[in-house]
Amino acid sequence: MDPSSSSADGAKSSLNISFKEWRDKVSGKLDPLKTKLEKTTFQVIGISEEIETRQSDCKELATKLYWVTERILKKVPAAGDTDKDGSVKDTINALTKITSQITVFVKKRPATSAELMSDKRAETITKFLKDLDELRQQFVEVHTLEVSVQVEQMRSEMAGLFATQIPSNLPLLEVPRKPTVFYGRDDLVKSIVQLLLREETCRIPLLGAGGMGKTSVAAAAINDRYVKEKFSEGIIFLSCEGVVSADGIINALAAFLGIHAKSHARRALLAYLSSHGDILLVLDNLESALESVDTENVEQLLGALAELPRLSLIITMRGTIPPTSVEWEDACLRPLDRISTEASRQIWDHVAKKHDDKLDQLLARLDGLPLAIYLMACLGKLLAPAKLLDAYDREATKIVKLRGGGRLKSLEVSIELSIQSATMQEEPHALPLLSLISLLPDGINVVALPSLISSMSTVVTTSASVLLQVALAFDDRDRLKVLSPIRDYVLIKYPPQGLALEEVRATFMKFALCAYLLGTDQTEKAVKLLSAQFGNITSVLVHFWKSEPNENELSELLEATGQAAEFAQVTAYGDSILLLREAKTRLMKLEHWKDAADCTQKMAEIQRMREYFPEATELLNGAKSLYQRSQNGAGMARCTWTLGEMLRMQDRYPEAATMFREAKTAFEEVNARLGAAQCTMSLGEVLRRQSQYDQATQHLHDAMAVFEEMNNELGQAQCLWSLGSVLRMQDNIESSVQTFERAKTIYDRIGHRLGSAQCLQRLGETLLKENQDEAYKMLNAAKTIFEEFQNRLGAAQCLSGMADARRQQRNLEDATRLNAEAEAKFQDIGNCKGVAECTWTRGVILRIQNQYEESRAILEQAMAAYLDINDRPGVANCQESIGYALHDQGRNTEAVLILRQALGTFESVGDEAGVTRCAQFMSGVVREELEGPTGISAAAEALAALSLRDRQP
Repeated sequence: MDPSSSSADGAKSSLNISFKEWRDKVSGKLDPLKTKLEKTTFQVIGISEEIETRQSDCKELATKLYWVTERILKKVPAAGDTDKDGSVKDTINALTKITSQITVFVKKRPATSAELMSDKRAETITKFLKDLDELRQQFVEVHTLEVSVQVEQMRSEMAGLFATQIPSNLPLLEVPRKPTVFYGRDDLVKSIVQLLLREETCRIPLLGAGGMGKTSVAAAAINDRYVKEKFSEGIIFLSCEGVVSADGIINALAAFLGIHAKSHARRALLAYLSSHGDILLVLDNLESALESVDTENVEQLLGALAELPRLSLIITMRGTIPPTSVEWEDACLRPLDRISTEASRQIWDHVAKKHDDKLDQLLARLDGLPLAIYLMACLGKLLAPAKLLDAYDREATKIVKLRGGGRLKSLEVSIELSIQSATMQEEPHALPLLSLISLLPDGINVVALPSLISSMSTVVTTSASVLLQVALAFDDRDRLKVLSPIRDYVLIKYPPQGLALEEVRATFMKFALCAYLLGTDQTEKAVKLLSAQFGNITSVLVHFWKSEPNENELSELLEATGQAAEFAQVTAYGDSILLLREAKTRLMKLEHWKDAADCTQKMAEIQRMREYFPEATELLNGAKSLYQRSQNGAGMARCTWTLGEMLRMQDRYPEAATMFREAKTAFEEVNARLGAAQCTMSLGEVLRRQSQYDQATQHLHDAMAVFEEMNNELGQAQCLWSLGSVLRMQDNIESSVQTFERAKTIYDRIGHRLGSAQCLQRLGETLLKENQDEAYKMLNAAKTIFEEFQNRLGAAQCLSGMADARRQQRNLEDATRLNAEAEAKFQDIGNCKGVAECTWTRGVILRIQNQYEESRAILEQAMAAYLDINDRPGVANCQESIGYALHDQGRNTEAVLILRQALGTFESVGDEAGVTRCAQFMSGVVREELEGPTGISAAAEALAALSLRDRQP
């Protein structure tokens, strides 16, 4: 819901009506003061278009200006001479002056988004609001402590004209409009409407954290068409914000209802509500009164209201526990939860309408908190999600507000109200605990709190209970958690400190060091612990780096950071980029060049695995420079090897091989045998991809011997995977499967999920010819893991294999869809081989659909793509498929010619299975011709084709 928009529209409409009434009452020529008031009112109304269409941050200012102008119109009599009334003259002159100033301000539009968001602009708007408040206080309002007195004075001034209506300057009793931006709560609203429409009355509590949308839910329910028909004029909505007693609630309601009881106001109010048909009373923001010194009387009043036979009651309040004096509907006792990702997107689409690839990440940061999402979407009208995400990372909750402040316009104010509540103030340890828990985005088990923070062990349970009561924290499967926008605000305004912070840091650094257990018999235990706590580990370590640790703290913190990053890389549980970036920033300031280079190199490796090659290259060049600065030869060689891996992943094999040889030499110069062995293995992988299987096998066995000698299981698993791939290409299926299974066993033992996924992928591809359903399941499982790692290449390859499985099953619709998805991913990451494979699959599908000409054209396109990257196995497959398509068209001579070329290409790459397929098919063609109507002459042409010696593609 956009409260500022609805308030501005309502105030403007009311001003127009009052101005028309004032003009209708004027008789004769206007005196100079009334003429000035008329011109000023026209000017006020004229400002609205500029504000509403271009400067939404001024809507509160417009609302207040409309309101003050209307009050002045009502105080200036339409008849009679006003020139001699000094107070009226001062009022009109002051209004004219501030209206002119505001007009100049809004007509000078901000040139940039930075100017729109500037503090200077905000200060100017705030000053105008303050000036209007002073004008209101000095000339317009009559101040009393009792709301009912104010009502009576207004009634006297208006000579009884509106004796049965509440004045418009008591907005606390305005029924809110149906929210215009409202998503994710439809089922809840429907259930409330059903309760309200039943024969018996109901008592509904809307509970939850600030900004969760409690008021909007209430507004949506009471504006339902059938609810309005049932209760008609009996809907009463009272905002209790600022009302701090039972008498305050009673007086406000009595004033609204026109009850003139000088004594026994409570009795008179209850009697009135009992005798006036169906009543729906909504008490909004009731925590203001419930947390006051008058709590007991407020509870008693609620109990009395709940006993009225024809009154239904809705309350909204921060917290998770409703008042105990009322028997509430069981279905509504659960506090409002976060809205879904889909609902968050709907709010964004309704308000901002701007999208980019960072939108989901931005919405995730807002953690399903409706107020935060709405406020951010307002900014999204001006700035793209990527820019807002960057600003949010820098400014947190400061950016999530609208100009002017107020409960519904600033997330900070909403959170602060909960923090400053009486319940929080009564437990002094609750806020320090909130600060600590705000460091833990994944939350913490309440039972574990005393051992985690031993210095607070005697008060931590009570403090946690308080946080739950005021809804600053919530229970998520027995874990105490804090919503993301609240965490961001608390960490800035109330940062954790002292002994308790040191205890939390020590615990989570120890958790990070459990990564050392990977590859041991404790792997499963370590993965379970680290995956459950990884978000917390990262958050605590990032906070530690930002606090600028000293030299004494650096060693342990650096070790924990390295292990957390290593765990994330090999298991895909979490993202360590932010952690490594913060560590590098601090290490650079301390001139720890080698450590800073290590962090940079780790970030580059992560980006490489995600196929973000430009980003990875930039990071590697930076790391290499830092290693050179610290004279670290092994580090420089590692960067060169990683650059080679990126080239290999892009099918740039000759360039990759050059890099690997350079890195291998550099490793050998510093006696780094492990690094040299990795280069040997990478050279073997390049040779495999170039179909030089004998040389590839020799390189892989050489590397394997070093890995076994050094007991490096990761290197062993990687070599086995490559050897399995060689065997597969040589059609040695049984040995290939056994080798992949050996590799997967090692990967599983050391907790290397990406390696396990790669083995699963290869096993699925190997099964494609024998068991397509099982192959599809394996490839889909591998794809899921690749996606967790953000490994786009692996995910695309799995999609391609899944498409092949469906093609072989003749499920061509699914095959076409999956193949198109794979091709799009390959194109996105610039993988030429993958694109060529998908093009080949398209051609084969068209052949199955008897679209032979189209099939041949696509297959020739795929063959050209394979030739461009010197992929001879791919060329052979295309030649073979083109031959089959020609045969299907009855063009056997041409078919035999192209199949003969395919046979020669298969021979050149050592693919005996391909050679056998082509030879058998050509023999079949000859038999067909001998048995066909054209007889011996056609067979002779086919045999002549077979005798051709040219075996080159």
